[in-house]
Amino acid sequence: MSNLFKLRWLMISTTAAMMFVPSNTRADLLFVGDDGSSSLYEFDTEVGESSMVIYSDELHKVNGLTSDGKGNLFVSDYGTRSIIKFTPDGNYDTFAQLDSSGGGLIFDSEGNLFVPFQWAGRIDKLSPDGHTDTVFATNQGAPVQLAFDKLGELFAADQKSGNVSKFDPDGTQTTFATGLKANALTFDSHGTLFVGGRNTIYKFAPDGTRTIFARGVKSPSGLAFDSRGNLFSSDGGGNVYEFKNTAGNLAVRPALFAKGLGHDYFIAILPGSISSPGLLSKSLSSSWILWLLVLLVLLAAGAGCGFWLRRKKRRASLESN
Repeated sequence: MSNLFKLRWLMISTTAAMMFVPSNTRADLLFVGDDGSSSLYEFDTEVGESSMVIYSDELHKVNGLTSDGKGNLFVSDYGTRSIIKFTPDGNYDTFAQLDSSGGGLIFDSEGNLFVPFQWAGRIDKLSPDGHTDTVFATNQGAPVQLAFDKLGELFAADQKSGNVSKFDPDGTQTTFATGLKANALTFDSHGTLFVGGRNTIYKFAPDGTRTIFARGVKSPSGLAFDSRGNLFSSDGGGNVYEFKNTAGNLAVRPALFAKGLGHDYFIAILPGSISSPGLLSKSLSSSWILWLLVLLVLLAAGAGCGFWLRRKKRRASLESN
C-alpha cells in the first residue's frame, strides 16, 4: 500500500468517524418554575442565558421540579393537583393525578417518586409508572422539599417547624436538625447536605457536623448542584444565584445568575450527559452536511498533494535519465 493511498484512507476514515460521533453533548440545564404562572424557564448553566421559556396549558402554578436522571423533567402543579412529565423532545403529559397539591419532588434510586403535601402534612410515594400512590409518612407539619442521600435515606424540609427530618428506607423518622427555618435542601456529590433558611445556607457533613456555609443569602427557597459542583439558589422573588465551584472550593459569595423569573421557589438541574434519540438524530442531521464539506476539502487537498508528489517523482526520474 503506497504512502499516498494510506494518507487518503486516513483522511476518509477519520472524517467519517467524526461524522458519526454523537454531537449532542450539552451543558447541564437549569429549570426554574414560576409558582405564580404557567411558565418554566430553561437555562444553559455554562452560558447563563435563558435558551427557552416553556408555557404549557397543562401548568397553572409550578410547585416542585425534579429530574428522573433520564432527561425527563417532572413538574408538580399546584393549580391542577397533578404531576406533569416533560420529555427531552418537548412533549408533555400528565404523569399522576393527586388528591391534594404536591410540593418539591424527588426520585429514589428505584425510580419511585416522592411527593410532599405541604397543606395535607404528609409524604407520598408514587410507583415508577405513576399508577400506585402509597402514603409514606403522615403527621408532618408542612413538608415542602425533599432530598435523598447516598444511603437511600430521605430528608425533608418542614416549612412549619423549620426542622429537617430524616427517614430510613423503612420509613422510620428521626429529627435531623432543628431551628433552621428550612425551606430547601440538596446534597452535593460528596454527601454533604446543604439547607436553606433564614437568609442562610447551612452545611451538614456526612457525619452530621453542622456549619454555616453562607450568610446574607436572600431567602434561599430552592437549591441545586450542577455536575461541575456549582450551587444554584433561588430566592422566591425572581432571582437565581450561583455559588461557583473553583478547584473544589465553593465561593461563599454568590453571583447573580438570572433575574425576573416570577415566584421562583423551585429549581432543578438536568445533567448535560443525558441525551435522547430525538436530540441525537437532530444533531446528526444538522451536522452531516458540514462534515461532508470537510471530507471534500480533505480529499481535494489529498488529490493536490498526490499530484505534486507524482510530478516531483516524474521530474526526478527524467533528471536521472
